[in-house]
Amino acid sequence: MKDELAAEIYATFIKRADPQESMKDASIKILKLRKDETADALKTNSAHFLPLTDKPTQAERFKDVVSLIKNLETEAAEAGKPIDEYALWLIRWNSWFNQTQIKLNTPPILAATALAMAIEIQDAGWWDDAGFKDYCAKVKNPQREIFDMRKAFIDAGLSMMDLCATLHFLQQHSLPIEKLNTSTSTDIYYLSLKAPPLAGFKGFAEWGPGNNKSVPENKANHFLKHVLDAHPKENLPWQGECAVWWKTLDLKLTRQAAETGLPRFVFDLVAKRFPVESTGVLPFDEVETVIGVVKSNGGWPQPMLQQFVIAYEDIYLATALTLSQTMTNVIVHTDAQGGVVFLMGLNGPFFVGGRMENTALGLSTCFVPKPGADPYTRNKAFIIWQVSPK
Repeated sequence: MKDELAAEIYATFIKRADPQESMKDASIKILKLRKDETADALKTNSAHFLPLTDKPTQAERFKDVVSLIKNLETEAAEAGKPIDEYALWLIRWNSWFNQTQIKLNTPPILAATALAMAIEIQDAGWWDDAGFKDYCAKVKNPQREIFDMRKAFIDAGLSMMDLCATLHFLQQHSLPIEKLNTSTSTDIYYLSLKAPPLAGFKGFAEWGPGNNKSVPENKANHFLKHVLDAHPKENLPWQGECAVWWKTLDLKLTRQAAETGLPRFVFDLVAKRFPVESTGVLPFDEVETVIGVVKSNGGWPQPMLQQFVIAYEDIYLATALTLSQTMTNVIVHTDAQGGVVFLMGLNGPFFVGGRMENTALGLSTCFVPKPGADPYTRNKAFIIWQVSPK
């Protein structure tokens, strides 16, 4: 850096109404080791860079400007751009993301990647989009959030244009844009297309894996849990739910089938709940009691379970899908931690919920909540948008 350029940089960035001159010669000596192009970029854009070196003492300001110069030269080289052009991108970056920093190259957002992001934002005009601006104003470290969501969209086979469309969608509908993060962003994008606000919901087409490892496992476990209280790892909170399902599915258990299938001592405990005729069917208002006795005495024998599964599992699964077609109070919401997105609704006493599984919207659960439990109100506290008009 030429003597006169070093002196100008010193006067602009270091002196700044500070009468102390003790560091001037040493400062200029160090500045002269840098490139003329850096000095030109700093001079041209001093109005933007001065706030980044706004420290109370000459020594602190000098330390900041040297760091700024080194960063500009290093990062410009990494990004393969001239220093003056890279300086402009740094100014834009800090402006877009409301940053007061002198580095764009902050791991994991390295210079070349950051520049690619910045060019995408600039070329697509996102920097001026109301959704992009709103998001950057409301979240902490928006540049890191955008960086991580960009990767999530790319990994899902989507583009950054789709990400920008999602930001725009949330802002335009006055929805809580801050709920958009790495974990939720692609699901929110797909749900904005499949179940937009106040558009109604036509129902789930298929079951999904839910919290289980596969769709078949989710189907089997839901039937066993909610209809028979026979989930291999979970207990049903309220066995009265089984009675609701038995009536809904018209599930029949005769006295003869119970006497043949249950251990003798268990049948003796529930025999009076059945009609006296061998072909008599267990009344629905006795189901909760009988299941409670069976559960507390070893559960359903495997042959009986298999008979229930063969006769009624498919009916339960189809009924859940049918119930989802006429739900009210349909909402899209997150969990309490804000990391998972769900679509849920009500149909009479039934709570029906699902979520995105890659690009498919799958039904995850269908159950009858215990009296006094209110999963709808609990989940509405984390609502993103209302899907059904009511």
